[in-house]
Amino acid sequence: MRKKIMYGSILLCIVLWIIAIPNMDYFIEFMIKDTFIMIQYTLIPIIISSIVAVGIIYGLIKKKFVL
Repeated sequence: MRKKIMYGSILLCIVLWIIAIPNMDYFIEFMIKDTFIMIQYTLIPIIISSIVAVGIIYGLIKKKFVL
């Protein structure tokens, strides 16, 4: 069960990064026009994926130290 959650969250990170990175330039161009859209589509996925990635790394490190 835990492995499924871990792999799912890693996959989610990758998907969010794939979505966010190509749109980055496009949203930076229109940042002045509509900051909210830029934040909604680029920064939020990056922040979420970063938090998840940090959580996974922290979990793996903690597990290794415990073992």
